[in-house]
Amino acid sequence: FEKLGLIARCGVSTGRAYCGVCGSAERMEYTVLGDAVNLAARLMANAPANGILIDESTKMRCTLEISVEDLKPIKVKGKAQAVKIFKPHMAHCNPHVGVGPGGKIAFPWYDRSLITGDGSGDKSQLAEVLQSNVQKLCSLPDWPGICKIQNLLGGMHDESLHAQVPYAPPKATAKPEPLPPNSPLSSGGSVVLQGTAGLGKIELAQHAVVYAARKYFTMPVIGTMGPRTQDLARMGHEMVKSCLGAYRHAVDPSLPESDEAALSKLLPGMAHCDVIVQHLQDVENGDVHEDSRISVLHELVDVALEIIQKLSGHVSLIIVCQLEVGTTLFPKTLQYFNCFYEITAKLMRIVEERGAHPVTLWTLCKNPDMNQEFMKASVAKGWYMDLAGLSQDICQEYMAAHLEVPLGVIPEQVVSFVYKISLGNPLYIREALGQLLADGHIDVRDGSEVEQNIEDLESVEIANWSHTSMVGETMCLLESLDPLQAAVLKVSTVFSSPFSLQDLASSSCSRWSGSNYFDYMRLLHAVTELEKRGIVEKQPFKRKLDSGPLLVRSHSVLTGRRASTKKEPSRGLKDSSSDQRELQMFEMKNLLIRKVGGSMLLEAQKKKVKRQALIERALNRDLPARMEDLEKKKKEPHIPWYYENILTRT
Repeated sequence: FEKLGLIARCGVSTGRAYCGVCGSAERMEYTVLGDAVNLAARLMANAPANGILIDESTKMRCTLEISVEDLKPIKVKGKAQAVKIFKPHMAHCNPHVGVGPGGKIAFPWYDRSLITGDGSGDKSQLAEVLQSNVQKLCSLPDWPGICKIQNLLGGMHDESLHAQVPYAPPKATAKPEPLPPNSPLSSGGSVVLQGTAGLGKIELAQHAVVYAARKYFTMPVIGTMGPRTQDLARMGHEMVKSCLGAYRHAVDPSLPESDEAALSKLLPGMAHCDVIVQHLQDVENGDVHEDSRISVLHELVDVALEIIQKLSGHVSLIIVCQLEVGTTLFPKTLQYFNCFYEITAKLMRIVEERGAHPVTLWTLCKNPDMNQEFMKASVAKGWYMDLAGLSQDICQEYMAAHLEVPLGVIPEQVVSFVYKISLGNPLYIREALGQLLADGHIDVRDGSEVEQNIEDLESVEIANWSHTSMVGETMCLLESLDPLQAAVLKVSTVFSSPFSLQDLASSSCSRWSGSNYFDYMRLLHAVTELEKRGIVEKQPFKRKLDSGPLLVRSHSVLTGRRASTKKEPSRGLKDSSSDQRELQMFEMKNLLIRKVGGSMLLEAQKKKVKRQALIERALNRDLPARMEDLEKKKKEPHIPWYYENILTRT
């Protein structure tokens, strides 16, 4: 807006709203209705120019990457009491990343966690929760993720490693063990952890950093990017800060705490030291101009690379780079994150130099570019990990660890329900258990028993958990789809059993309502795209359908179109030599998507889809035979009654 010379005011509230078409046949419009909508309009009216105001409900659901400023409550129309309002800001970057004072290791994802805060901005309690998550997840002995990581790190898993605040031992008292053979820590190289949010990439990376620091005195260098394009330069800031902290802890404890003094002492020949220090301050305060974000990022990373080269002459290093991107309607937005791959390419050159001490690059990505050098190097060495959800047995073990109850006391129905909605994602498991406890559906008795308070867990309204990552990610996925794909996905949630293309078409482009082959092709393309993305699954079995040329002819009779004289396969059907046709069946097995997508349909719409699908199946089953009888009757000679009388008299 500032670039265009426009003034904007934004108001944000959180609550339930009706979204849809309202009005009559004479005047109809698409709108949103509800108390939250009205409050957002009042906040917008009171917001300053190019400013944002939020309500208390929104504040309570903000993650800690956003800080809020309390403002004086205001009186708004429709509210008896004054409404508390707040002004949101991007939280400042943590000045301590990596090894900080006292050897404490600070991870940037603690400041930008997916877990929502309590509105107080207190990060200490959240840090304890995240530390506990690492301990419980990495303590699963049968989880393939920790098994593979421990093989790379060498040695046995130590459960007490995460029982206390992460730290690196002092240089004077450190007794590093010999680096394990055939490990990236001993030879250097690239390790890649791939997977969607919540699958354990961060927990595994934190375990690797703490394990390497405690066992082998390997210093961490950390840099993260995403999911927003406004803070691309944050990665360079974190790398410089973690490099200075590692050098101060492992090489020269007398290195000054001031950034300017530390850089002047460490890199005496560096030009424009004051410019670099100003960049660091601008990134911390969020004052980097939009047009200079990428250039500032590269300048800071180049400084970090010089420090890394000095560090690698004294101690081994583990560099952790994280790229986190969300869903987006515009692929062009993802191009802003291409600078991440440019940074990793620079880091790979240092990794491949094989200096006095090994340097290992650990990359955390959701969908990395397989053509990048760090990807090729990790695949060639077998150090590439594509993380997946926990199995049901490991899921039950993790649920017991999270609830701190003995294994086997959780009701089987609770285990099955949580596994189906989470698909084994550890983050979703924690959120589901937290919501079931908060809503009173389950209770933990004396730390030794889990009681189920609701008979049918399938009736739980998961869509109401909109503040959780599991529902938020699902809603973002639905909104990022093509409109036709989103419509198909929502309609498919109506069917509890396998469905066919004709079932989907029955309520939108049925053959009996004048549709054509192109409508079916568009529908088939949408279903195929959903199948590629793993949202719907193609079933190995197919439903038999008795049809022949008469089915095409019946279509022409009911639609008023001329039937073709040649034999053509029915649309949506697999052609065969006989009149037996096969319908390819699909199924929506993802319970989370089914619940969230189904909540976007009205009950009347669901009934209409089911009714039309049943009618379509009945027509496909019974209409061909009836049309055949009609054809036979038409072939019989018809003599009008008056001719019959004349012929009889003669």
